[in-house]
Amino acid sequence: MGDATGLPPGGTGLDAEAIEAIAVIMKKLAALASLGRVARAEPEAWMNVSEAARYAAVSEDTLREWIGAGTLRAGKVGRVIRVRPSDIDAALLAGAAAEVPVGGDLREPEARAREILEDIRKRGRDG
Repeated sequence: MGDATGLPPGGTGLDAEAIEAIAVIMKKLAALASLGRVARAEPEAWMNVSEAARYAAVSEDTLREWIGAGTLRAGKVGRVIRVRPSDIDAALLAGAAAEVPVGGDLREPEARAREILEDIRKRGRDG
């Protein structure tokens, strides 16, 4: 290899300016390609029912009821049910998971869902 461009000297039939222009383009393409790799987000982790119930701060039975009712999206691998955290967040924010607690809390479902999510996030930061 000849110089910083990585091209062999003299044997290309191109003048120095053309070779330099190609080298600049190649560097820009390499930079763009690396941005594409960095910009992609990590795939979201799927949780089993037990993990998902802890995340949502509900019982496993309640979580299964939400899935059965179609208010919470889930996938199945063999016999194992899997749930994404973002689907739980969406269900909570949509009010699908809002139930009247034993204390008779009659606040709006959306407000209760936000409170539940905030409590979960606080526990995640503290724990």
